[in-house]
Amino acid sequence: MKGTLYSLFGNSELDKAEKRIADLEQEAERQQYLSEKEKNEIRKEVVLLQDTVKGRDRAIAELKETVQVYEEERNWIKHFFSGFYQLLNIRLMLRKMDFSDDRIAEMYRTETPREERLKPIRDYTRENLRKRTVKSVSPRTRRSDHS
Repeated sequence: MKGTLYSLFGNSELDKAEKRIADLEQEAERQQYLSEKEKNEIRKEVVLLQDTVKGRDRAIAELKETVQVYEEERNWIKHFFSGFYQLLNIRLMLRKMDFSDDRIAEMYRTETPREERLKPIRDYTRENLRKRTVKSVSPRTRRSDHS
């Protein structure tokens, strides 16, 4: 068959066509090789990106757990300290009424208030406070206020 083609078209044109076909086959093989190479590189990049995403997802999950723990601790501290500050305020008020820390602790342990120690509470009315302030003002100060 090759012989009849040579006789019809001539040797030089058939040689050129065969060479061109061989060149095109080589180009097709090279393009296929390059596309496979690019596909492999893309797969590698996708795997790397997926690993990066997984790592960041793990880090985000850990941070969320840490935030949740901190929020629970913060809520517990807020709950505890609100009562703690109220307790401190009560203790300060009892100190102003001449209760000692030992007496407060004893009252807390025995759960019984001492009547004789509760007398100062009755003295903290407006009238009694006015009487105390009037008594505490010296006579010189009173005279200078009236003049």
